[in-house]
Amino acid sequence: MNPLKNKKLLLLYLISIIYLWTNTYCTTILYAPNMHANPMIEEKGDVSVSAAASSHAYIVTGQAQAAYSPKNNIGIVANGFYTQKGRSYGYLTEAGAGYFNTFHDNFRYEVYAGAGFSGQRQGDPLTLNSKLTFVKLYVQPALGFTSPYFDTFVSCRLANINFTSVRNFDGKNPANDTTYVNPDILYTASHRSALMWEPAITLRAGVERFKGFIQLGGSAYLAGNNLKRDGLYLGVGAVYKFKVK
Repeated sequence: MNPLKNKKLLLLYLISIIYLWTNTYCTTILYAPNMHANPMIEEKGDVSVSAAASSHAYIVTGQAQAAYSPKNNIGIVANGFYTQKGRSYGYLTEAGAGYFNTFHDNFRYEVYAGAGFSGQRQGDPLTLNSKLTFVKLYVQPALGFTSPYFDTFVSCRLANINFTSVRNFDGKNPANDTTYVNPDILYTASHRSALMWEPAITLRAGVERFKGFIQLGGSAYLAGNNLKRDGLYLGVGAVYKFKVK
């Protein structure tokens, strides 16, 4: 056989493998952490709203966060997250409440707990258009330093993920479908819970009411289903604070 033809066939094979690896297995992301909401509000009537984008290894997300203090030392938060890549997409909505306080003038701490709901569609060839949903419960303490022009926070979230539905696009359970070939979703169909530890560090700079920020965070497996996830991320965004009576 012609050696040149053999080389062309080998190159075509390698390109095919790379294409399948990058466009199937690597895109089967069942979980990606959303950015931490660190409102660091100070007193009753404070409002914080922010918008951000985060870059993970395989996906890019858009996120929005809001917080409000109905009374001193009590805050409520709401977060949203969306991502899409090719025929696959995912979203997450969260709401929570917590306690915040100040010590030594510029140092603040807060603890928020809440729940969220996520839906996703896996549209790559190996997942046969799967649809999955999960419920998320979390608690997130944070410690930070604030000033008129610069803020920095460290936070740590403990998140429990419980998949409530794992279905093929035609409604079948993947575990009972002999045509199903994706091992990650097959495993998740019978192992639906996961416990995650998710640390993050946030830096903000700007003026007192409006700051840009950068956040580096990740997600580490603790127990349950060791989900195929896009754990490490770098996010950038902006936050605006104001007060209502």
